[in-house]
This record gives sequence, structure tokens and C-alpha cells, in this order.
Amino acid sequence: MFVERHSTWEPTTVPYGTEVYGEAGSYNYAAAFEYCGQYFTMSRLLPSEPIDAKTLGRCDVLVVKTPTERYANDEVRAIVQFVREGGSLLLVGDHTNVFNMNTYLNDIARQFGFTFRNDLLFRVGDPYKQPYAPPLLAHPIVQHIPPMYFAVSCSIDPGRSAGGTAVRGRGLWSLPPAYHESNYHRKPSTVRGCSTVPGASCGPRRLAGAGAGVADSTLFSNFCVFQPGKAELLRGMLDWLNHHSHLDTPVARGLLASVCAAAAMVLVAIGVWCSPRPAGWGWPRRVWPAGAWLGWPSGPYTRGLCPSQ
Repeated sequence: MFVERHSTWEPTTVPYGTEVYGEAGSYNYAAAFEYCGQYFTMSRLLPSEPIDAKTLGRCDVLVVKTPTERYANDEVRAIVQFVREGGSLLLVGDHTNVFNMNTYLNDIARQFGFTFRNDLLFRVGDPYKQPYAPPLLAHPIVQHIPPMYFAVSCSIDPGRSAGGTAVRGRGLWSLPPAYHESNYHRKPSTVRGCSTVPGASCGPRRLAGAGAGVADSTLFSNFCVFQPGKAELLRGMLDWLNHHSHLDTPVARGLLASVCAAAAMVLVAIGVWCSPRPAGWGWPRRVWPAGAWLGWPSGPYTRGLCPSQ
């Protein structure tokens, strides 16, 4: 269910065709909504409908996208309760807090321990090209997407959330908004002394319950969504959110983490014991092969392959 209430940006209700031009036809999710309808039963929460338990009970995955006005406190509580009762949530934001979008999204995201930052990200060396290719051990969301490019997004502060990162951008500038511009978008050529943000998130992030946040709303606009990887990313997020695991509970996550830690320690001990011992090699030089053993049990867990992520 896509929420149209409190949002006039990226609507799904304006059909994509030959009679809608300019911004109304470009920054529009109609094509993405239709595409998702090939794989899921889609619906909308219209501006005239309330955000309450009865309305949210009609869906399994709720998509809160690009809000341009604030959610009421009782609406935020209804969404949080929806997630606590087993529903899934996707939050879609964008750079620089444009239209106060991140302020309104953070009213919800903060309930799960993370926030969208009011910055924008450029790539070091080539500002507007942010390439991404899934790693060998990829999160389920991005396992089936081809190499792609992100548009300019904001970053995500993980805060105290228990989730993991499905997509991680590297070698990026984190720049503040330019409030004298209509879209708060700073020109990279006018900026000096920008710092690199090697771990800035510019893609989906798991919530503390069942959900994800993505900080690049442009990806799913009509003019962009069918470029390589974009539609696949949207479908991957919705498909992942539409499934649950019996292991995805706080108790199961704790037990799984304990088992992984115990297995890692055992393999470290084996690595140290079995490592070569040339003359003159002390403990420091014998420990490094154990790191390889440690990576095998911990790697899939930290990459988000296990259900706890």
C-alpha cells in the first residue's frame, strides 16, 4: 500500500502517458506502481482516507514516500503499532530535507532508532556518478540487481537501530544543504574541503522490526525507474519486506549471534593452533591466519544474509 496522504511529491495516482508533461510526468511513481503490480497486489491509501489500524490492516507492506506535510501523532502511533504487530514498512526519502521531507519521515523513523540526515552525497572524483554493484555475499534485497547508479541522495544515521545496511556507499562527500537553492541542492563545483564519508548509507536500511529506509526517491521516478537496477531494487525491497522468518525475533537474533561468536572463537583457536610456525615466529605472526577463519562464520552475518538483518 502506497500512502498518498501527506504527500504531493512522486504521486502514483497520475497515469504515465502522453498528456502529462514536465515535473508532473517525470517526478511521478505511476510507472513504478504499475510495474510492482505485476508481482504484488497493490493498493493506495488516498488523501481522503485515515491512517489508522483499520486502514493499515488492509496491507502487509506499507510504503511511506516523500511526505510534504507532517503526520499527526496518532498517525505515527498507528504506523508504529502496525509494524509491532507484524506489518512491514518502507520509508522513501531524499537529499537535503527538500520539502521538509526528512523532518516528516524522521517523526516515524526515529521510533525505530534511526534517522535520515539533512545532507546530500556526491562521489569523490565524479560527483554525479555513484556506481553500485552487489557484492558476492549480497543482502537479499540486492542479490538480483545488475550494476547500477544511484542519483544524489542523503545519508542515513543508523543511531541505535538493530538493523543492518543492505547498500553502502563509499568514497562520498557529505555536504550540507544550500538553502538559497529551490531544491536545497548544492553545486559540487562551489564546495571546497569536503570530507569523505566511506560508510555513508545511500540505500535500504533495515528497521528494528520489519522495514527498510531508502534515501534516494529519484530512483523510482518515471524517467529513472527502468534504468538498470532501479526497478529491481524496488522489487527487491518489497519482496524482502513481504516475507518473514521465524528466526527474525530478538531472542533468535541473540542466540544466532551467540552461536556465530562461539563458532568464530573456535575457528580462531584452530587457526592459531594449525598455523605455520617457522623459527622466530611469535604469537603476533601466528594470529593473522586466524582472521581468515574468523571471516567465514562472521561474514554472512555482517553482510545481512542471516534473517536477523
